[in-house]
Amino acid sequence: MTIGILIALAIILAITIAAWIILNKTNKKSTTASTDKQNAETTDPKKARTDLVVETLLKLNIDIRISGITEKTMLVCEDIIDSLINLLPRIEEQDTLDGELSWTVRRIASEYLPNKCVYPYIRLSQAQRDSEENISSLNQSLSKLKTEITNIDELIAKKDVQSFKSKAEFLNQRFMTDGEA
Repeated sequence: MTIGILIALAIILAITIAAWIILNKTNKKSTTASTDKQNAETTDPKKARTDLVVETLLKLNIDIRISGITEKTMLVCEDIIDSLINLLPRIEEQDTLDGELSWTVRRIASEYLPNKCVYPYIRLSQAQRDSEENISSLNQSLSKLKTEITNIDELIAKKDVQSFKSKAEFLNQRFMTDGEA
């Protein structure tokens, strides 16, 4: 009887070791496959560009909150930032082969909104920020920008690929020149 118990324990031990070895090999394969998938995702140039722009927008959002601008202006800026963050991945999927519209929208998100619109206003003294002229100028720029983002969103929803290039050229002229929006 003792020999039977020892044999049973040996068999159970052998099965346990075999199962552990099999599971360990399976986990290594799935971990390797998961790592390969993650590496492929991070090397996707479109995703990398979009992630970089989103980081810029998130930093801008934090700076807006810290700056002490009026709540109304902050909410408008945050609405535009949220719209751009939602729009960027969608525009990358729908864009034409030459990528003009996605390039222009990325530039609006990474250059125009922060560097030509919001940061210049934030850097003003409080007295200058309170100036009706500066408030009006900022609000006009933000309003025009929001309108264009809404239009782009509609183009993407309609999958109006032919209008992408025209819209890209228009936006490039409107927002990316040195003049005011």
